[in-house]
Amino acid sequence: MLLLKLLCEPAHFQQAYEEKWLVAVYKDSKLVENGSPIDMFNSNTVKINGVYYFVEECKFEGRRLVRRNEADAQRSFG
Repeated sequence: MLLLKLLCEPAHFQQAYEEKWLVAVYKDSKLVENGSPIDMFNSNTVKINGVYYFVEECKFEGRRLVRRNEADAQRSFG
């Protein structure tokens, strides 16, 4: 099962970084990065595939594959 999560809080970026989620980047409603792990991030920027993106200007979507029983646990505990 594919889990998609909009990354908008520092904790979201931290989890995606630590677990090496594939992160897609949208700017002006256009896909500009299809999905690569986060190289680094801070409160203002996220570096993916060697490119810096401003948090204020972009939307970030984290993607990861989860096993069935893990997905059920995610739903139960939010």
